[in-house]
Parts: sequence; structure tokens; C-alpha cells
Amino acid sequence: MHVSASRWHLSHHHRRKTGFVLPLALGTSVVLLLGSASMHSLALHGRLRARIDVQQHQRRDQLRSAAMAFAAQAAAPGQDCLLAWGASHWDGLNRICPKADLKALRAGQVGETRWRLLDWQPNGEQAQLQVVLVSSGSAAQLLLRRRDTGFQLRQGLQILPAVDVAKTSPDEVAL
Repeated sequence: MHVSASRWHLSHHHRRKTGFVLPLALGTSVVLLLGSASMHSLALHGRLRARIDVQQHQRRDQLRSAAMAFAAQAAAPGQDCLLAWGASHWDGLNRICPKADLKALRAGQVGETRWRLLDWQPNGEQAQLQVVLVSSGSAAQLLLRRRDTGFQLRQGLQILPAVDVAKTSPDEVAL
């Protein structure tokens, strides 16, 4: 009886031992798969974040370029007359400022990027400029400082809520 009991114990122990490799392999595979998927997800998220950062940097550069284009147009002869007033008053200044080019101040293009003036508010030696990129509706508010040669863009810009440029009249946007 002692022999048959030990055979039963060895046989039972042997059956338990042979069935643990497959579940262990499956469990390890699941853990590795989940870890790999997690790492892949983190990599994709990091790449997406980097792409968004690059796009935001490009948009800021485009808005600053539009503001510099406005400042260049503002330095043209005859524009000083208009720039003393806020943009909302420009339409009524045709007689006072006959040499001013209102269209050049209201819209322009830098490279492939078209921009439009949203607002201009002079305040002594400074001015506040708001521009929008026609293609994206991205808008910003920038500060300019009056210099002997015209207005110079100051550091920084404030991003404004997106603007629906579809409401813009075609003659303001067309170049």
C-alpha cells in the first residue's frame, strides 16, 4: 500500500507540473503585449504632442510675420495719417489722408500666408495690432512701438480666439 500511495502522489504531482508551462507562457505573453501596447501608445502621444508644439510655433511665427508685414506697409509714405487713428475710423478719413493706402493696411500676404487686419489702436508711442491668418482663422494681438522709421514689433504676442474669416468681405481679403 505504501508503493501504490507513492505512485499516486508522483503521478498526481507529475500531472500538476506538466500543465503550468502553457498558462505561464500565455500570462507572460499578455503582460508583454500590454506593456508593448502601452509603450507604443506613449510614443504616439509624445509624437502627437511634438507635432502640436511645432504647429503652434509655426502659427506664432506666421502671426508675427503678418504683423511685420503690416508694420512695413505702415512705414510707406502717406500711411502716418491713418495710423494716428483707430482702424474703425479709417473709412471716414479719405479726404484727410488722400495719400494713404487703406487696402494695404487692411490685408496682405507673407509668402503663402494671407493675413487680415482685425484692429489697430494707437496709444501715444505705442499701438495695439490685431491680425488674423485667413487660412486658419488664427488671430493674435501684438504691441508695436513707434520709432523714427515707423512702427517696430515688440516681443511677445497674445493668441486670440479663432476668427471666422468667412464673414470677411472678399475685397478685404483679396490681394
